[in-house]
Amino acid sequence: MQRPTLRNDSGRVPRACQRCRQQKLKCDIRRPCTLCIRANVTCATPVKPTTWKTHEAGRPAKKACRRNDSAEVSAAHGRPSEAVSSASSMYLDEAFQQHNTTSPDAAEVSAFSAPRHDLEDGTSQSSASDTSGGQRRGQTHAANNNATRQGMLSALPARDIATMLVNNYFDRIHWFVLVFHQSDFRLQAQQLYDETRTASQCRSIPTAFLGVYLAVCILSLSYLDPSQTATLSRLGEETVSLQERLLGPLRAGLLDIAAEGSLEAVQTCVLLGSYYLYHGQPQLAWPVCGWALRIAQALKLHRRSSQQTVAVPNLDDPKQRAEESRKRCWWAVYEIETFCSMLYGYPLSINDDDCDIELLHQYPVRSADPTWDANERRITGQATLLSYKVAIVQLSIIVRTALLKLYSLGDRSRPQKPARRTNTSDRMRTLVESVAVLDRKLDAWRSELPQQLHLDQMPVGAVAPCRDYLAGAAGPCSRACFHYLFPLQTLSLKLAFENARILIHRPLLKYRLALPDSHQANAPPPPDFSDPCQASVRACQAAALQISDICSLPLVHDAGATYAVAFICLHLLTAAITLSILASLNTMSQASHDCKMGLRRLMEMQSRLTGKSIVTSQGLIVSKRLMSLVLQKERDEMLNVPLLPDPPRVEIEARQEVAAASRASAGCDEHDAPQSGSSCASALMQRGQAQAVDMLVTQDPLVTPEDPYLGFYEDLATTQALFDFEQAFLESHSESVTDGRVVAGSLGQQTSGSQDYSWIWSSNVDPALSWH
Repeated sequence: MQRPTLRNDSGRVPRACQRCRQQKLKCDIRRPCTLCIRANVTCATPVKPTTWKTHEAGRPAKKACRRNDSAEVSAAHGRPSEAVSSASSMYLDEAFQQHNTTSPDAAEVSAFSAPRHDLEDGTSQSSASDTSGGQRRGQTHAANNNATRQGMLSALPARDIATMLVNNYFDRIHWFVLVFHQSDFRLQAQQLYDETRTASQCRSIPTAFLGVYLAVCILSLSYLDPSQTATLSRLGEETVSLQERLLGPLRAGLLDIAAEGSLEAVQTCVLLGSYYLYHGQPQLAWPVCGWALRIAQALKLHRRSSQQTVAVPNLDDPKQRAEESRKRCWWAVYEIETFCSMLYGYPLSINDDDCDIELLHQYPVRSADPTWDANERRITGQATLLSYKVAIVQLSIIVRTALLKLYSLGDRSRPQKPARRTNTSDRMRTLVESVAVLDRKLDAWRSELPQQLHLDQMPVGAVAPCRDYLAGAAGPCSRACFHYLFPLQTLSLKLAFENARILIHRPLLKYRLALPDSHQANAPPPPDFSDPCQASVRACQAAALQISDICSLPLVHDAGATYAVAFICLHLLTAAITLSILASLNTMSQASHDCKMGLRRLMEMQSRLTGKSIVTSQGLIVSKRLMSLVLQKERDEMLNVPLLPDPPRVEIEARQEVAAASRASAGCDEHDAPQSGSSCASALMQRGQAQAVDMLVTQDPLVTPEDPYLGFYEDLATTQALFDFEQAFLESHSESVTDGRVVAGSLGQQTSGSQDYSWIWSSNVDPALSWH
């Protein structure tokens, strides 16, 4: 019999002994414990439970992924094996380790583990999964994957056609999407066609890259010029039939591509999602882009890689270029997810606090190009071909903040902070301050743009067409390239900037700030009186008119041949909606006339771009309907002349005295009226508008000197204008059919549970009432 261990009363222990832990007995705090002494057994110290600690990925410092900081953040922990274990499989491995035996084979526990989506070494694992994935994941998946590959390989166009489509993609589309590096794509495309001549399987080409290649060809087919279309016909293909033939196997194999969990899978989903978004099928764009986001998060593209060791990347170094590819892919996902949410009101799914990846570097090193001087360009503030993407991502971050703070479009599946009861004054104060902060961020973003992309330096004349640019392009950043691309990029940034300003100021349009109680009815506002709601009205009108003024530039028509045409047309429609609503507030005013003329210019440009995109033709239908409503309202007001008796002489004299006092307060006198008649008329018109608004108030606003935010009230004129717009939009959806699709197809579907393009203009959207 084993001799019992004597009790040591001087030594305390932090946890129970091994016997008591196994039998779930109440152990002592000293060794040996009483129960082990009574049982005449050894009181053994338990195995340290360090292997049973909860697995937690390294968390970055809490900051948004909106700034290019250089602070070091710990990389996510992960086992170097080929599979990232879930919680169940991790505990399963540790359980077998406790018994000093090997864990079950991965194929036996495949239901408890997910494939490792880790690109820390800068390479994709999709090619490895093609050869050995079937053994790990079962014969069914391997058979499906082979069928997907065969379907895509059989759909590949002839080499000369494919070369034309790829060249056209990099001419008209690549600068707008920028989801991969051109050199890497062309190298794999060359390898793809080299192998198809000798082997039908193309084992070295990942299945997901086949998806990327088909998506590139599909997008390119939508932007062929007449000469390219004629060449395609001469080679025995038609644009529509070839596009459908390529799209079929890509859609059928999308699940298998997503299952690979590679960088190419993300790129495929981004390209296909953008195709649906800009070609009239937003109901498909949102879920496909959601796949891209989930795969990107599994790949940790939103996290800084531990392989990144240099501040300025060298794009001619394979590893550093691979890191930049990760960034390109992530920010493409970020941008399109934000754009979908802005257009259709979908909830945002990315939490910026989980991201620590840096922005793309505008001035990378090109060690193999002696003519490239990144440092000189950075010092002189010149733009590069990456400057546009950096700028549009920074603007997307501002737009995303506006959607979260002003429209509450956060992910509802995430835990929300408990609601805090606040009064109307607090909510309005928060709303006004948020609008002001976001507006300042927009101005700061604009001031930091490089010289060639400055919004006030848009070219007046037409830019060189794509073929001229290509003929003179000697390298990736040649002068001809700059001459062609920079104006198009500036146009896109200008439209996106003005659209963001409308988005930020729209929540205040339906409110007004009442004048102080001491204010007399016919007296001008106090000098220190500032109404942020009226300032937002002016900001929205100015932004929409800026967009309409741009329509007169030949550059907008030239952009119709590029992938940005649908992006541009969506912003034209935003401006048309804004002007139609503001024009209907006071149809007899000069401001309303300016809005109607701006709307007319927008319709002219939409008419010129009809046929370039389904978004353009359907947007023109909506704009015409809105213009008709504005003119109908103006006609009704013009003909509505009340039959009133002549006023008595005393009342006429009283009105003359009030008018004289108003002119004097506005700085106008009878003697100088001819010189400054327009300014006097403008001042009187503004006061007349204020009086008209006051007549629509149904309840007395509560105004106190201590808290001016209690003086906000809902403007019934704006509410009625928003309601009229909703009715017009719904009628346009039900009455108009374009290209075999209803208007709802590209601008939003009016079906149960769906979203539409007009969501921010709904009279039911009230950001001030949604604050907690």
